[in-house]
Amino acid sequence: MMNASRNGNVELVIVNCGDEDMTKEVKVMKDLFGNSWVGILRVRFMAGARGDVVTFCHADTSLPVNWDVRVRETLDEEGVEAMAFMFQMSNVGDITGGSGVTTCVDIRCRLFNLPYGDQTLSMRKGTFDWIGGYPNQCLMEDYEIITFLRKRTMLGLGKLKVLTGGPNVMAVCSNRRWAKNGVRYVCTKNAEVVEEYHNFGAKQCYEKYYGRTWEGTE
Repeated sequence: MMNASRNGNVELVIVNCGDEDMTKEVKVMKDLFGNSWVGILRVRFMAGARGDVVTFCHADTSLPVNWDVRVRETLDEEGVEAMAFMFQMSNVGDITGGSGVTTCVDIRCRLFNLPYGDQTLSMRKGTFDWIGGYPNQCLMEDYEIITFLRKRTMLGLGKLKVLTGGPNVMAVCSNRRWAKNGVRYVCTKNAEVVEEYHNFGAKQCYEKYYGRTWEGTE
């Protein structure tokens, strides 16, 4: 987030969902809201956000220099109501099959207009409020809101645009999952989680993915 333009006016809102490695300020937030599902935590904190554009960036994702300018310019384009950056994996050359992952994500975005939450979703706050914000879910909340925005794009009600190009439009995601478990395992697991989500819902999907029962509040 520190790569925002010097002339920009960026308000940082931190949402934490149970991580114990926290600053004093973040711990206060956790005491107020408990281990609520990340979707509803985002909605609660966004209610107090003062900007007219909202950007949801995962903690392990790095954005390009002057990313906020790029967000503004893209959302000012006619018909564009939401956007995401191009996907890149950190130190991709160190991961066997890593370049294949980035290529597949690029193709997925170009053909199906379906970015991942790792690619940092941005939209005007009015759009976020109109669609009802993030759903109250412990998992797959990015998937759900992106699916809704894609449907609006297909109906011609507003466009979800995924940027393409060089490093100046890339959201660089940490490679830790792929480095720890391998590309084949992560990709297979991701596909299983999506299927589990469609068949049984977010809570059971969470329990299967993380191997523990969710103890948060709705």
